[in-house]
Amino acid sequence: IMSSKGGTVLSRRSYRLASDTDKPKVTGIVNEKLLSDYLHHVFPASSKTGPASAAHRKTLMFQDLGAHLEKLLAEDNVTEDSRDQIEGCLGPSTVVLDHSSGFEGLLFVDDDLLGVIGHSNFSSIRATTCVYKGKWVYEVLISSQGLMQIGWCTLNCRFNQEEGVGDTPDSYAYDGNRVRKWNVTTTNYGKDEKLVERDSGAWQIQGDPTILVTLAHIFNHFAPLMCKVYLVEDVLMNFLLSILEGGGSVEEHPLIQQLLDLFWLLMEDHEVSECLKQLMMSLLRAYRFSPIIPDLGFQIHYLRLTTAILRHEKSRKYLITFDVLRSVVFFYIKTPLRVKEAGLEELIPTTWWPTRFDKEGKDERDTREETAEERLRRRAYERGCHRLKKRIEGMSHRQHQICKRICHYDDNFKLFGEASRYIFLNKFRKFLQENASNRGNPTVLCPPEYMVCFIHRLITAIRSYWDEGKRKSPGSISSEDAYVPPQLFYNGKVDYFDLQRLGGLLSHLKKTLKGEYDAVLTSFLSPPLPSQVEGSHGNDGLLLGRPFEEPDQPITEKSLLEILDGVVMMYNLSVHQQLGKMVVVSDDVHEYAVALKDTDEKIARCPSRRPDILEELQKTQKVFAEKLNHLSRRLAWINATIYSKEKMLDVYWLLQVCIRTIEHADSTGSLFAFMPEFYLNVAMNSYSALKNYFSPSNCMEELPGYEDTLAQLAAILAKHFADPRIVGTDIKDSLMQALASYVCYPQSLHAVERIPEEQRMAMMRNLLAPYEQRPWAQTNWILVRLWRGCGFGYRYTRLPHLLKTKPEDANLPSLQKPCPSLLLQRHMAELLSQDKDMAASFLNSVLNQLNWAFSEFIGMIQEFFLFLLNQVLNRVTAERNLFDRVVNLRLPGLESVDHYPILVAVTGILVRILVDSDKQGAASVLLSDPCFQLRSIQYLLGEGDAGDAGAASADRKHFSLHTYTDYISTEEEQKVEQMLTFLTEESKQAAASTPTSEDDLCPICYAHSISAIFKPCSHKSCKACINQHLMNNKDCFFCKATITGVDDYTKPASS
Repeated sequence: IMSSKGGTVLSRRSYRLASDTDKPKVTGIVNEKLLSDYLHHVFPASSKTGPASAAHRKTLMFQDLGAHLEKLLAEDNVTEDSRDQIEGCLGPSTVVLDHSSGFEGLLFVDDDLLGVIGHSNFSSIRATTCVYKGKWVYEVLISSQGLMQIGWCTLNCRFNQEEGVGDTPDSYAYDGNRVRKWNVTTTNYGKDEKLVERDSGAWQIQGDPTILVTLAHIFNHFAPLMCKVYLVEDVLMNFLLSILEGGGSVEEHPLIQQLLDLFWLLMEDHEVSECLKQLMMSLLRAYRFSPIIPDLGFQIHYLRLTTAILRHEKSRKYLITFDVLRSVVFFYIKTPLRVKEAGLEELIPTTWWPTRFDKEGKDERDTREETAEERLRRRAYERGCHRLKKRIEGMSHRQHQICKRICHYDDNFKLFGEASRYIFLNKFRKFLQENASNRGNPTVLCPPEYMVCFIHRLITAIRSYWDEGKRKSPGSISSEDAYVPPQLFYNGKVDYFDLQRLGGLLSHLKKTLKGEYDAVLTSFLSPPLPSQVEGSHGNDGLLLGRPFEEPDQPITEKSLLEILDGVVMMYNLSVHQQLGKMVVVSDDVHEYAVALKDTDEKIARCPSRRPDILEELQKTQKVFAEKLNHLSRRLAWINATIYSKEKMLDVYWLLQVCIRTIEHADSTGSLFAFMPEFYLNVAMNSYSALKNYFSPSNCMEELPGYEDTLAQLAAILAKHFADPRIVGTDIKDSLMQALASYVCYPQSLHAVERIPEEQRMAMMRNLLAPYEQRPWAQTNWILVRLWRGCGFGYRYTRLPHLLKTKPEDANLPSLQKPCPSLLLQRHMAELLSQDKDMAASFLNSVLNQLNWAFSEFIGMIQEFFLFLLNQVLNRVTAERNLFDRVVNLRLPGLESVDHYPILVAVTGILVRILVDSDKQGAASVLLSDPCFQLRSIQYLLGEGDAGDAGAASADRKHFSLHTYTDYISTEEEQKVEQMLTFLTEESKQAAASTPTSEDDLCPICYAHSISAIFKPCSHKSCKACINQHLMNNKDCFFCKATITGVDDYTKPASS
């Protein structure tokens, strides 16, 4: 068949093979003869009737084929066709052009029927011979220019002046000028086809011709039905699943690949696309809603079929363009709502939960104190968890295969367009943009639980391809040292959807940093090397603009860097929040375990005379036990799917990627401002997740390089919480809060102490700097945490008086265990002592945050405190007063009200004032207070009056600091005794003193005597008032003259 057009490109439209009712039947001598000869050859007559010549045989058509077969079956033998017919060929021995019926358009045919000239748009003409087997050589002499196609077609093929050979489903053509093959769609010459292939200048038809002709006619009627969702789900999907039922790897079942080849060859593109779309939707529904059985057989079966389909390159590329949001479903491992649904009772027949708690209400991990029964239960539970983990790992492996197929790069993109990875990358960035811009509209967002599973599969695929690239290119870095180069943040090759940068909006940064921005980009604007071009994707310049500080070393494939950047963004969008939500199951297990233990203790104490109470307690015990059985199995599922060791390593790797990326971006100087804020957020949040969410099932201390990573993150927080290149208030506040959390825990505080001394001093200098343009409350919090634990009796996390009665109650107020840093305290002392301007500025900044009343309070802090402490001591230490009654009643909601926390604070202040500093001045003020009672001090050591002790009830115990040996050290007890002895002696020797005249008091505060005189105006006040005033104002209180100096003032003796 030949089709030609004079030098112009045709506009080709979608075509579907019409049914017999849509088109007229085949007419013409040559066509009917070819079909009859072919059918007689395939279904030859019996030898009993003798071989009939082609001229005398009855014409056989498809409508007569049924009767012909019945006749043949009724006979005993069949015979072979005549020997004069050439094997594999039907028609006359001399091949000529069919000028009677096999043409379309205006054609001039030579008299010998061997030459033809076309005079209309894309004319077509057939030859008079049919071939169906063997190898055949064709010789065609082309004597003019233009677009010409030579090929083959079936008898029912119809042509017009828009569609020639190769443009219809039942024809196949080759164009040597354009070096392309045609069958509805066009591909580059040389692709290996399953049905037709070229070998040494000849074309060979593959397979049984009867099967090929039958398939063509079947797909003619079958293709429209393949677009119906109910037939695809009920018939096609089940048929494909049956192919994989034999087990084995997906590669051992090539039939699915061959079927997909037939789909794309014999069906229209729009039909194949609709069929694959419905097939994928059916698989998604089946995977999502199928029941969870112990071996996860249903889900694994659907994942295997999905993997087999994605192995077909053309089908994979279409399905990737379909919808990333829907394909994320395949990476989600559904959590069963009911334990019985997943068969967890069979996998984990024995349940276990912690039953021992320390004084702080935490689970004790020391297994040496376990009983034999507890040890057996725990080990049986761990074996069940291990079995479940193995099932989950099998499913995760197949999900990983799907993700690797989606991110596949070794496609033949030079012949068939973009590689699968780039198609996925385009859809992935749009997916991120939708989730970043519609965070307030949950209906268009990907569910967070899907995102958690998706990000782990992506990380595994990225690291796998990254290491493969490392093996191919030894000069590149490994995935263990992966990072995102800083030029991605400012060269404009990656779209960040108007997300906030560290230095503000991108348009603002391009204006303010135009010099540095242009200098870096213009120095590297050279054409990319051929090795830098990957496929036909538009990211050839992804790494242009490399800063001068960056090493000139290949990192990895640019597409992987862009996907990695998207993974970091995805973690910031919703993954971290979802990880925090799933911790509630572990908290529920702990609360129910505490409640069950408390119930067991109540049952043990229940008197035998109250069977009604015992019965209710036993019912409660049963309910708690059943709930714990359910929760412990559900917790095992969550630990295997979300908080497993492998998932923890993924988050840890992401943390390290962010740390290295921040370090590289920091080295670029002012260009650091171009980095998106979410990199710092992910660094802080991923560390928080590792510390708070994955424990206690996995310990962060076991991670490789854990201490070095903590030190690197500490250095980032210490440097950037006051970095002037960061302008966003939210991110600065987050950095400050992260640093405050860092100094609350011994391990992270030790990491802060391990950073270089220069960085530590810079951090302390920034903490002591004036609180301009940054939150001062968090700064105060950090400074307080560095000292907390050094005070009198403050080394507890739960109120000690409550730990004696209910040590395991998780609802009681809890504080972080103190961990003061002597090293950072020393740094602060050095800075303030060496730099007096800084010390004055720091104190001024602190006081400026307070109102004037508090400043006045600072001026008379000692007297006020001593008077206040007297009042507190009198009311708390008095017997049988209101406070004492509230403490003894133990009312619900007032459990935290007790003597200890109040008296310890008061005692610590008094010890500091009366023992560790100037005793005389403070003692005189304290003893001059008419409310002071020495009995209050004696009460602290349990030395109350004999009369009071006798009046107290016999079973009531006296308060005494001696009973809190876990929290009050021996040295502290000795200081309290010294204070009591000192006050006892001072009270005996105290004498009434003449009150100070009102004229001698400071006219500003009326609390201190006049002790300072101003120059040059000679007005007077106390030193406290004038020193505070001069921090903010140089004018005199009274005359507004500028104060040039302040001298000490002593009242003359004569006056």
